[in-house]
Amino acid sequence: MKKLKIFLVLGNAAVGGVDSKIMMRNIYDTLVNMGHKVTLVPFADMMNEYNPLIHMGQSRKEYLSSEILKSYRQNKKKAAYDIFFSFLAESVVIPEMFEELKGEIYTINYTTNYHQFEQLHKNISPHISLNTYISLPHKKAYDEVGANSYWLPMAANPEFYNAKNHNLLYEASFVGSAYAFRQNYIWRILQNDININVFGPGWLHNRNSKKIIKDYIRYLLYPFLGNESKIRHLDISMRNEIIKLLNQKYPDKIGNALSDDDMVKVYAGSKIVLNIQESRKNNDIICPEVLYCANFRDFEVPMSGSMLLTQFSEELLLLYDEDKEIVTYKNEYEMIDKMKFYLKNNEQRKKIADAGHQRAINSHTWEHRFNDLFSYISL
Repeated sequence: MKKLKIFLVLGNAAVGGVDSKIMMRNIYDTLVNMGHKVTLVPFADMMNEYNPLIHMGQSRKEYLSSEILKSYRQNKKKAAYDIFFSFLAESVVIPEMFEELKGEIYTINYTTNYHQFEQLHKNISPHISLNTYISLPHKKAYDEVGANSYWLPMAANPEFYNAKNHNLLYEASFVGSAYAFRQNYIWRILQNDININVFGPGWLHNRNSKKIIKDYIRYLLYPFLGNESKIRHLDISMRNEIIKLLNQKYPDKIGNALSDDDMVKVYAGSKIVLNIQESRKNNDIICPEVLYCANFRDFEVPMSGSMLLTQFSEELLLLYDEDKEIVTYKNEYEMIDKMKFYLKNNEQRKKIADAGHQRAINSHTWEHRFNDLFSYISL
């Protein structure tokens, strides 16, 4: 395949961790190792440099858009690029930036959060040559706004998620932010005396003054809210109370966000790694649409050599052989039963973990994804 010249606009992390460079290690490292010539824009530095007092008359989005365009045009004087490849949302750039680029270069924007499409990508996507999405139901959203799109599932870099030379640290683990119904699932697991350790933003109960005031105002406002707003407030309160309870009853099982290297050690050092994909559109409890899609952990965990226990979704069946390479569950009862079963049956668990690892190596590296993508756009 032709070696491409790529102008890459990339942040460090999908979810903020401890000095995380998770996207760099997956995306940038893979493109460079494939032999492509990549110019990496210091986007995180650009974000930190914006100061509304200095850059008066410009919103943050306008400032970042102008800086990205400036960097692109300065760098293209040295050598023309084949692709402008970005991982951006309309929270940080304006549609006009992509519209300007459209006449100069083929633009690709990688997106992940289907449940937040209207907030993050709806307005910019029609101005982009090709939008990639990770979940099959996501295509409908792009079609409705007349945007070109392509299914590009997530993957994992085998050079980073090394399955070798890691000691067994945990019976079971979950790594991810505390949101949606994740608190409920973890609570039920611990209530059933399953030994699971949890890491990620939002799991530690921090009772600072700002949070106390926010909670107090919420309680004061509650009687004056409409029915749907009351339900939203009750949902937030319930999840906060579960977090508080988890910290009180199981303090040794609850942890904060991990560094990238520690995250990989947890994945590779766990007998079972749990994944909870479930989310609602715009994270709104009122919304009846529950979304399930393959996310980062569905590739990171098998690549790390551990058995993945993940929520069932139709698209997972296109990516793995169920019960041979990964194990799925459809509700909390199945989740608990399967965790107990595979923690007791080491041989079956190891067989699935090994098969999942091999499938990840053979089919789900970022090199596979980029080769498919660049073939699709005939580059």
